[in-house]
Amino acid sequence: RVFQVSVPTFIDVPVGRIASVLAPLGLVTLGAQIATVDRIERWSPLILSSVTRLLIGPAIGFGLAYAFGLSGMIAQALVVSSSVPTAINTALLSIEFDNEKNFAAQAVMLSTLLSIVTVSVVIAVAQVVFPL
Repeated sequence: RVFQVSVPTFIDVPVGRIASVLAPLGLVTLGAQIATVDRIERWSPLILSSVTRLLIGPAIGFGLAYAFGLSGMIAQALVVSSSVPTAINTALLSIEFDNEKNFAAQAVMLSTLLSIVTVSVVIAVAQVVFPL
């Protein structure tokens, strides 16, 4: 609140409720798109996108943390945030613009499944490399 102006309640409450339904609605949309996929046809690009997001992303995060001399929790936050799976927004935008929607939904699903392992490893490594 830069200008110390409060939003009127009749605007704030509906906007807050609409904002709270955004994530669940996105997940339902992603689920509906995945349900229409019969089979995965392009494994190579899917694997490449997941490897890039889940392995190269954290490597870049570690590199940036070292390059900028970060330490402790700030460095850990940078590294962990660089290791998260492909965002659902990717699938939602591809559905909205009718461009590679099956591939985007599969990329989100695959990177999310693989991130169960990779994010856990990145967290453990970040705690050792950048202790509090």
